[in-house]
Amino acid sequence: MGSRFDASALDSSLPDVRAQDSSSLDSSAPDSARQDGSARDTSHPDTALPDTALPDTALPDTALPDAALPDTSLPDTSLPDLGFPPGWWDMDWRGRCRLNFDNSAQVEDLDDFPVMVALSDGRIPYGDMAADGDDLRLLDADGVTELAFEIEEWDVGGSSILWVRVPRIDGSSSSDHIWLYYDNASAGSAEDPAATWHADYRAVYHLNQDAHDSTAWANHGAVSGAVTHSGAIAGSYAFDGASDYIEVVSDDSIDGLFENGGTVMAWINPDTAGGGGFGRIVDKATNTVGNGGWDWSMTTGFAQRATLFERGYSTTTGGWHLLTDSIDYDTWQHVALSFTDAASPSAPHIYVNGQPLTVNVRRQPEGALDDDSGHDLRIGNLAAGTHRGFDGFIDELRLSKGERSDDWIAAQFLSMTDSLISYQCEHVDD
Repeated sequence: MGSRFDASALDSSLPDVRAQDSSSLDSSAPDSARQDGSARDTSHPDTALPDTALPDTALPDTALPDAALPDTSLPDTSLPDLGFPPGWWDMDWRGRCRLNFDNSAQVEDLDDFPVMVALSDGRIPYGDMAADGDDLRLLDADGVTELAFEIEEWDVGGSSILWVRVPRIDGSSSSDHIWLYYDNASAGSAEDPAATWHADYRAVYHLNQDAHDSTAWANHGAVSGAVTHSGAIAGSYAFDGASDYIEVVSDDSIDGLFENGGTVMAWINPDTAGGGGFGRIVDKATNTVGNGGWDWSMTTGFAQRATLFERGYSTTTGGWHLLTDSIDYDTWQHVALSFTDAASPSAPHIYVNGQPLTVNVRRQPEGALDDDSGHDLRIGNLAAGTHRGFDGFIDELRLSKGERSDDWIAAQFLSMTDSLISYQCEHVDD
């Protein structure tokens, strides 16, 4: 069998270093002599770790050379400054006028007030406007709200007349205003006659070449004999004092005009007092003394150069007239009357050129009010005949519900004589 390892077989002659005194390991003792006789250095060598700091590995300067980055901001898309003042309504229109109202003499606020705008080449250059006025726009003072307007007359060689409905003209004010814009060759017409006149206006006859009613009520007249003529504002009709008239068929909108108050106004230029000395401005009665309705005429019977208003009652027709010389012949003047039906009515208010005048009572009415429903209305003559013809010219006749105030009628006179508005126009050239 194989032999086993015998530890006892180790050479026991080897020195037993385990038995040595640890003091013999004193490192201060001289070392055993080397062959060259020098002492052996038994100190530990310098075992400091080598410098392991990484070399300076800072990244090189990678900054881009000084070169400005391209401008990536959005381009300026704002409209170029073409010289339009602040608040300009629409830059497709290159001209505008500020229309300033001088209502300082009237304390009343004038609501839904029809204003006459008179244009001429000296006031606004027709060359910058559409040939037919289609580019006209009227705006309220806010510069945003468009206003209804009507062109009565358009004459690039002379005067043009517009009517515009203004929502309010402040009382006792000289700074209220509206805007008129023009000069846009691509604009279509925005004219709207029916919307220009508030519903209280039951008939508006410019009497300029026809007897068309501009209101939405469409109470158009039929001309018989009367001929066109120049007028106080634009055109008018001339009546011969005999058989001429304009007839308006009865309608609910003009029947009972003075119930709860009504107003009639017109421009007149009489040559004489007319047929029988009582030439009619307007008539809606069944005979010559106002029975069955009412009439408004010239008169020589109770005063000279004056007007007479009659209202039919069942027993005695009421009659009221101006004083002598209240009306001039061969001169244009604006006349207006307001009246309210009642069992015992107050006298009508009668105005000439915007001023209220003294009214005399000719006959105090008695009985029940006559109903004028179904009776046609005539301008310039009797409704029931042709022997009270107006002799002269009539222009701009209006019938409206409600008794208009002194301030309203005064302001209307100022408007229709081109005295209410001042014009400040400006234009932005291409």
